[in-house]
Amino acid sequence: MGGCTVHFIDYGEDTGPIIGQKVFQIENNDTLDTIKKKGLALEWELYPECINLFAENRLKTVKVPYILKNGEEKERTVVKVL
Repeated sequence: MGGCTVHFIDYGEDTGPIIGQKVFQIENNDTLDTIKKKGLALEWELYPECINLFAENRLKTVKVPYILKNGEEKERTVVKVL
């Protein structure tokens, strides 16, 4: 599978809260060029959808707690669509 992700920007590289994602199947006969084309086509669908959600004020970032396998408690920021 391949895909694309739209996320808010934070201080890391590709680490901000995810707004939206789309995936596509990678076929046996795909080349690097066909995979890039599939990904770009999905990006052109996904970006306007996410921009509209933002423009309509339908995105909210919230802190969500979770526990690691070692029992350590952490918190991550996620995006909720209203």
